[in-house]
Amino acid sequence: MTSATIIGAAGGIGQTVAAEFVARDLFDELHLVDLRTNLLEADRIDLSEASVAAGHQPPHITVEDPHSALHALGSSDFVVCAATLGEKPGQSRSSFAQVNWELLISLVPLISQVAGEHGTVLLVTNPVDAMAERLAREETIPRDRIIGYSVNDSTRLRVAIAAEVGVEPDRVQAHALGVHGEQLVPLYSGVRIDDEPVELDAGQRQRIDTWTEGWFARWHELKSGRSSIRSTAAGVASVVRATRSGAELPLSVSTDSVDFLPSSAFIGLPTSFAGGSAAVSDAFECTSEEKAALVEAATAVRDLAGQLGRG
Repeated sequence: MTSATIIGAAGGIGQTVAAEFVARDLFDELHLVDLRTNLLEADRIDLSEASVAAGHQPPHITVEDPHSALHALGSSDFVVCAATLGEKPGQSRSSFAQVNWELLISLVPLISQVAGEHGTVLLVTNPVDAMAERLAREETIPRDRIIGYSVNDSTRLRVAIAAEVGVEPDRVQAHALGVHGEQLVPLYSGVRIDDEPVELDAGQRQRIDTWTEGWFARWHELKSGRSSIRSTAAGVASVVRATRSGAELPLSVSTDSVDFLPSSAFIGLPTSFAGGSAAVSDAFECTSEEKAALVEAATAVRDLAGQLGRG
Protein backbone atom coordinates (compact mmCIF):
# COMPACT_ATOMS: atom_id res chain seq x y z
CA MET A 1 0.00 0.00 0.00
CA THR A 2 1.36 3.39 -0.99
CA SER A 3 0.15 6.56 0.71
CA ALA A 4 0.49 10.32 0.41
CA THR A 5 -0.51 13.22 2.64
CA ILE A 6 -1.17 16.70 1.26
CA ILE A 7 -1.06 19.49 3.85
CA GLY A 8 -2.77 22.62 2.58
CA ALA A 9 -4.94 20.46 0.34
CA ALA A 10 -7.78 23.00 -0.02
CA GLY A 11 -5.61 25.60 -1.74
CA GLY A 12 -5.15 25.86 -5.48
CA ILE A 13 -1.89 23.89 -5.57
CA GLY A 14 -3.03 21.32 -3.00
CA GLN A 15 -6.27 20.64 -4.86
CA THR A 16 -4.53 20.32 -8.21
CA VAL A 17 -1.81 18.04 -6.81
CA ALA A 18 -4.50 15.79 -5.32
CA ALA A 19 -6.28 15.65 -8.68
CA GLU A 20 -2.99 14.79 -10.45
CA PHE A 21 -2.21 12.01 -7.96
CA VAL A 22 -5.66 10.48 -8.49
CA ALA A 23 -5.67 10.89 -12.27
CA ARG A 24 -2.29 9.16 -12.54
CA ASP A 25 -3.21 6.49 -9.97
CA LEU A 26 -0.02 7.15 -7.97
CA PHE A 27 -1.18 6.16 -4.47
CA ASP A 28 -3.51 3.66 -2.81
CA GLU A 29 -4.27 6.07 0.02
CA LEU A 30 -4.54 9.84 -0.09
CA HIS A 31 -4.89 11.97 3.05
CA LEU A 32 -6.10 15.56 2.58
CA VAL A 33 -5.35 18.02 5.39
CA ASP A 34 -6.58 21.62 5.68
CA LEU A 35 -8.63 23.80 8.00
CA ARG A 36 -11.29 24.05 5.28
CA THR A 37 -12.60 20.53 5.65
CA ASN A 38 -15.82 21.32 3.78
CA LEU A 39 -13.75 21.92 0.64
CA LEU A 40 -11.77 18.76 1.29
CA GLU A 41 -14.93 16.69 1.63
CA ALA A 42 -16.20 18.08 -1.67
CA ASP A 43 -12.86 17.17 -3.25
CA ARG A 44 -12.98 13.68 -1.74
CA ILE A 45 -16.34 13.00 -3.35
CA ASP A 46 -15.32 14.57 -6.66
CA LEU A 47 -11.97 12.77 -6.87
CA SER A 48 -13.49 9.40 -6.02
CA GLU A 49 -16.15 9.76 -8.68
CA ALA A 50 -13.56 11.04 -11.18
CA SER A 51 -11.63 7.79 -10.68
CA VAL A 52 -14.72 5.75 -11.41
CA ALA A 53 -15.47 7.85 -14.50
CA ALA A 54 -11.89 7.31 -15.70
CA GLY A 55 -12.27 3.57 -15.29
CA HIS A 56 -9.93 2.82 -12.39
CA GLN A 57 -10.29 2.03 -8.72
CA PRO A 58 -10.36 5.21 -6.59
CA PRO A 59 -7.79 5.51 -3.81
CA HIS A 60 -8.91 5.52 -0.22
CA ILE A 61 -9.22 9.25 0.55
CA THR A 62 -9.47 10.72 4.05
CA VAL A 63 -10.18 14.29 5.17
CA GLU A 64 -8.69 15.87 8.29
CA ASP A 65 -8.04 19.29 9.75
CA PRO A 66 -4.47 19.84 11.00
CA HIS A 67 -5.43 19.28 14.64
CA SER A 68 -7.32 16.02 14.18
CA ALA A 69 -4.68 14.80 11.74
CA LEU A 70 -2.13 14.68 14.55
CA HIS A 71 -4.20 11.99 16.22
CA ALA A 72 -5.74 10.30 13.18
CA LEU A 73 -2.92 9.90 10.66
CA GLY A 74 0.02 7.55 10.61
CA SER A 75 3.06 7.82 8.38
CA SER A 76 2.95 8.28 4.61
CA ASP A 77 5.44 7.48 1.87
CA PHE A 78 5.17 10.97 0.41
CA VAL A 79 4.20 14.23 2.11
CA VAL A 80 3.41 17.43 0.22
CA CYS A 81 3.29 20.68 2.18
CA ALA A 82 1.46 23.23 0.07
CA ALA A 83 0.35 25.44 2.98
CA THR A 84 1.21 29.04 2.24
CA LEU A 85 0.23 32.64 2.73
CA GLY A 86 0.26 34.62 -0.49
CA GLU A 87 2.94 37.19 -1.16
CA LYS A 88 1.67 40.77 -1.04
CA PRO A 89 2.67 43.38 -3.64
CA GLY A 90 5.79 45.22 -2.50
CA GLN A 91 6.44 42.80 0.38
CA SER A 92 10.12 42.18 1.05
CA ARG A 93 11.46 38.67 0.59
CA SER A 94 12.55 38.45 4.24
CA SER A 95 9.11 39.57 5.47
CA PHE A 96 7.37 37.08 3.17
CA ALA A 97 9.72 34.34 4.36
CA GLN A 98 9.08 35.12 8.03
CA VAL A 99 5.29 35.03 7.61
CA ASN A 100 5.38 31.69 5.82
CA TRP A 101 7.89 30.25 8.28
CA GLU A 102 5.54 31.13 11.14
CA LEU A 103 2.86 29.12 9.33
CA LEU A 104 5.23 26.25 8.57
CA ILE A 105 6.64 25.98 12.10
CA SER A 106 3.11 25.46 13.40
CA LEU A 107 2.85 22.45 11.09
CA VAL A 108 6.21 20.87 11.92
CA PRO A 109 4.78 18.37 14.45
CA LEU A 110 2.25 17.19 11.87
CA ILE A 111 4.78 17.07 9.02
CA SER A 112 7.19 15.08 11.19
CA GLN A 113 4.48 12.66 12.26
CA VAL A 114 3.13 11.89 8.80
CA ALA A 115 6.63 11.62 7.35
CA GLY A 116 7.55 9.04 9.96
CA GLU A 117 10.95 7.39 9.62
CA HIS A 118 10.95 6.83 5.88
CA GLY A 119 8.64 9.37 4.20
CA THR A 120 9.83 11.98 1.71
CA VAL A 121 8.74 15.57 2.43
CA LEU A 122 8.22 17.87 -0.55
CA LEU A 123 7.81 21.56 0.29
CA VAL A 124 5.93 23.82 -2.10
CA THR A 125 5.76 26.69 0.42
CA ASN A 126 7.77 29.71 -0.78
CA PRO A 127 10.46 30.89 -0.59
CA VAL A 128 11.00 27.17 -0.89
CA ASP A 129 14.78 27.01 -0.54
CA ALA A 130 14.86 28.95 2.74
CA MET A 131 11.80 27.04 4.01
CA ALA A 132 13.49 23.70 3.32
CA GLU A 133 16.70 24.75 5.08
CA ARG A 134 14.82 26.14 8.07
CA LEU A 135 12.72 22.96 8.33
CA ALA A 136 15.89 20.86 8.25
CA ARG A 137 17.32 22.88 11.15
CA GLU A 138 14.42 21.72 13.33
CA GLU A 139 16.12 18.28 13.19
CA THR A 140 12.84 16.33 13.24
CA ILE A 141 13.24 15.10 9.66
CA PRO A 142 16.55 13.99 8.08
CA ARG A 143 17.95 16.51 5.60
CA ASP A 144 18.05 13.94 2.81
CA ARG A 145 14.29 13.37 3.10
CA ILE A 146 13.40 17.05 2.67
CA ILE A 147 13.16 18.47 -0.84
CA GLY A 148 11.88 21.77 -2.19
CA TYR A 149 9.87 21.98 -5.38
CA SER A 150 11.66 23.92 -8.13
CA VAL A 151 11.00 21.93 -11.30
CA ASN A 152 9.08 24.80 -12.92
CA ASP A 153 12.23 26.90 -13.28
CA SER A 154 13.85 24.25 -15.48
CA THR A 155 10.62 23.69 -17.39
CA ARG A 156 10.54 27.38 -18.33
CA LEU A 157 14.22 27.30 -19.29
CA ARG A 158 13.58 24.34 -21.59
CA VAL A 159 10.63 26.15 -23.18
CA ALA A 160 12.76 29.26 -23.78
CA ILE A 161 15.66 27.27 -25.25
CA ALA A 162 13.30 25.34 -27.50
CA ALA A 163 11.78 28.57 -28.83
CA GLU A 164 15.22 30.07 -29.41
CA VAL A 165 16.62 27.13 -31.40
CA GLY A 166 13.34 26.08 -33.05
CA VAL A 167 12.68 22.62 -31.61
CA GLU A 168 9.98 21.07 -29.46
CA PRO A 169 10.55 21.50 -25.68
CA ASP A 170 10.49 17.75 -25.00
CA ARG A 171 13.71 17.44 -27.03
CA VAL A 172 15.56 19.84 -24.71
CA GLN A 173 17.42 18.77 -21.57
CA ALA A 174 18.43 21.70 -19.36
CA HIS A 175 18.50 22.67 -15.68
CA ALA A 176 17.85 26.01 -14.00
CA LEU A 177 19.48 25.69 -10.58
CA GLY A 178 20.07 28.00 -7.62
CA VAL A 179 17.28 29.85 -5.81
CA HIS A 180 13.72 29.21 -7.00
CA GLY A 181 12.24 32.28 -8.64
CA GLU A 182 15.33 34.46 -8.13
CA GLN A 183 19.10 34.05 -8.30
CA LEU A 184 18.52 31.32 -10.82
CA VAL A 185 21.58 29.76 -12.43
CA PRO A 186 20.82 28.43 -15.93
CA LEU A 187 23.26 25.58 -16.45
CA TYR A 188 24.11 26.43 -20.05
CA SER A 189 27.15 24.15 -19.94
CA GLY A 190 24.81 21.17 -19.66
CA VAL A 191 22.22 22.00 -22.33
CA ARG A 192 21.44 19.08 -24.60
CA ILE A 193 19.02 18.49 -27.44
CA ASP A 194 18.14 14.89 -28.23
CA ASP A 195 20.89 13.97 -25.73
CA GLU A 196 23.53 15.81 -27.76
CA PRO A 197 25.45 18.78 -26.25
CA VAL A 198 24.46 22.18 -27.64
CA GLU A 199 26.49 25.41 -27.41
CA LEU A 200 24.36 28.56 -27.18
CA ASP A 201 26.03 31.83 -28.14
CA ALA A 202 25.95 34.99 -26.02
CA GLY A 203 23.03 36.50 -27.93
CA GLN A 204 20.94 33.37 -27.54
CA ARG A 205 21.67 33.19 -23.84
CA GLN A 206 20.74 36.84 -23.37
CA ARG A 207 17.39 36.37 -25.12
CA ILE A 208 16.67 33.23 -23.10
CA ASP A 209 17.60 34.97 -19.84
CA THR A 210 15.37 37.92 -20.68
CA TRP A 211 12.42 35.63 -21.35
CA THR A 212 12.86 33.52 -18.20
CA GLU A 213 13.61 36.47 -15.92
CA GLY A 214 10.47 38.22 -17.12
CA TRP A 215 8.20 35.22 -16.61
CA PHE A 216 6.83 36.23 -13.20
CA ALA A 217 6.11 39.80 -14.28
CA ARG A 218 4.21 38.56 -17.32
CA TRP A 219 2.25 36.12 -15.18
CA HIS A 220 1.28 38.75 -12.61
CA GLU A 221 0.14 41.09 -15.37
CA LEU A 222 -2.56 38.53 -16.21
CA LYS A 223 -4.13 39.09 -12.75
CA SER A 224 -5.41 35.52 -12.72
CA GLY A 225 -5.44 35.36 -8.93
CA ARG A 226 -3.61 32.05 -8.90
CA SER A 227 -0.18 30.54 -9.34
CA SER A 228 0.85 28.09 -12.06
CA ILE A 229 -1.03 25.27 -10.34
CA ARG A 230 -1.27 22.84 -13.26
CA SER A 231 2.39 22.80 -14.20
CA THR A 232 3.28 22.56 -10.50
CA ALA A 233 0.95 19.60 -9.99
CA ALA A 234 2.37 17.83 -13.02
CA GLY A 235 5.87 18.51 -11.72
CA VAL A 236 5.03 17.19 -8.26
CA ALA A 237 3.76 13.98 -9.86
CA SER A 238 7.06 13.71 -11.72
CA VAL A 239 8.87 13.98 -8.37
CA VAL A 240 6.83 11.05 -7.04
CA ARG A 241 7.81 8.97 -10.06
CA ALA A 242 11.46 9.99 -9.66
CA THR A 243 11.53 8.82 -6.02
CA ARG A 244 10.54 5.38 -7.33
CA SER A 245 12.64 5.21 -10.50
CA GLY A 246 15.76 7.06 -9.41
CA ALA A 247 15.42 9.47 -12.35
CA GLU A 248 17.19 12.83 -12.08
CA LEU A 249 15.23 16.04 -11.50
CA PRO A 250 16.23 19.61 -10.60
CA LEU A 251 15.05 20.07 -7.00
CA SER A 252 15.99 22.11 -3.97
CA VAL A 253 18.13 19.85 -1.78
CA SER A 254 20.77 20.18 0.90
CA THR A 255 24.15 21.52 -0.18
CA ASP A 256 25.97 19.61 2.57
CA SER A 257 27.33 16.90 0.25
CA VAL A 258 28.62 19.28 -2.46
CA ASP A 259 32.28 20.15 -1.88
CA PHE A 260 32.30 23.57 -3.53
CA LEU A 261 29.10 24.83 -1.89
CA PRO A 262 28.62 26.26 1.62
CA SER A 263 26.78 23.87 3.92
CA SER A 264 23.53 24.56 5.78
CA ALA A 265 21.59 25.63 2.71
CA PHE A 266 19.13 24.24 0.19
CA ILE A 267 19.24 25.27 -3.47
CA GLY A 268 18.13 23.77 -6.76
CA LEU A 269 20.55 21.04 -7.85
CA PRO A 270 20.36 17.95 -10.08
CA THR A 271 18.84 15.38 -7.73
CA SER A 272 18.32 11.63 -7.76
CA PHE A 273 16.76 9.28 -5.22
CA ALA A 274 17.61 6.00 -3.55
CA GLY A 275 15.20 4.51 -1.04
CA GLY A 276 13.33 7.80 -0.75
CA SER A 277 16.47 9.76 0.18
CA ALA A 278 17.53 12.65 -2.05
CA ALA A 279 21.13 13.14 -3.15
CA VAL A 280 22.89 15.45 -5.58
CA SER A 281 23.55 13.45 -8.75
CA ASP A 282 27.06 12.04 -9.06
CA ALA A 283 27.37 13.23 -12.66
CA PHE A 284 26.77 16.90 -11.73
CA GLU A 285 29.31 19.13 -13.48
CA CYS A 286 29.40 22.87 -14.15
CA THR A 287 31.78 25.65 -15.12
CA SER A 288 33.68 27.86 -12.68
CA GLU A 289 31.29 30.74 -13.43
CA GLU A 290 28.27 28.53 -12.73
CA LYS A 291 29.89 27.31 -9.51
CA ALA A 292 30.45 30.88 -8.34
CA ALA A 293 26.79 31.74 -9.00
CA LEU A 294 25.63 28.65 -7.10
CA VAL A 295 27.87 29.55 -4.15
CA GLU A 296 26.28 33.01 -4.09
CA ALA A 297 22.80 31.48 -4.22
CA ALA A 298 23.52 29.01 -1.40
CA THR A 299 25.00 31.78 0.75
CA ALA A 300 21.88 33.91 0.28
CA VAL A 301 19.61 31.02 1.30
CA ARG A 302 21.74 30.19 4.34
CA ASP A 303 21.66 33.80 5.46
CA LEU A 304 17.90 34.16 4.96
CA ALA A 305 17.19 30.91 6.81
CA GLY A 306 19.32 32.20 9.68
CA GLN A 307 17.10 35.27 9.99
CA LEU A 308 13.94 33.21 10.48
CA GLY A 309 12.98 32.73 14.12
CA ARG A 310 10.37 30.56 15.74
CA GLY A 311 6.87 31.95 15.25
